[in-house]
Amino acid sequence: MRPHTTLSAPASSDPDAAAASSRAMRGAAIGAAKFLAVTLPLGFVLKRSYPLYRHLTIQFRVFLHMSGMVLGGAVTGDRRMREWEAEVRRRRRMGKRKDEGGG
Repeated sequence: MRPHTTLSAPASSDPDAAAASSRAMRGAAIGAAKFLAVTLPLGFVLKRSYPLYRHLTIQFRVFLHMSGMVLGGAVTGDRRMREWEAEVRRRRRMGKRKDEGGG
């Protein structure tokens, strides 16, 4: 049976995996905050100027804002993860070159 894991303690004991997880989670939180900073003022503008938006239920409006936050979190978290992978590949390549004596 697999041990229970939390966000602060990933299942892998690999330090690279823990660092990658941390970087992706931090990126997701930053992305969600950025997209919320865009969708919240946009919601206020739409509520004042667009009658159709005004007549939407509060639940649906919250859903729209949360969708923006989820999108921002996913996009930014993925971007941070890809940056981390490129950094790890670069470090490993440099380590191989150093081991071969070329660098």
